[in-house]
Amino acid sequence: MAEKQSAHRMAMGRKALSSHVNQGYIGQVFGLIIGLSTIAAGVYLGLNDQPTLGAVIAGVGITGLVTAFIKGRDIEREEMDAKPKKSK
Repeated sequence: MAEKQSAHRMAMGRKALSSHVNQGYIGQVFGLIIGLSTIAAGVYLGLNDQPTLGAVIAGVGITGLVTAFIKGRDIEREEMDAKPKKSK
């Protein structure tokens, strides 16, 4: 009975980890789509007699992508530092 419970707990842990990884990938894909869409909209507006508005919108898109990338790296670094070190 304990072996079944342990196997079930490990299977649930694997499923949770897989779900977490998939959510991360989906978030990155949608973030990229949104970022590229704002940049494309800015370029479109810039080419169609709205250069100031186009520059603002494209700038916001680029700034958002860079900010998300930097914050993601910072969070990842914090998580790595927070993990307990294994001693031998």
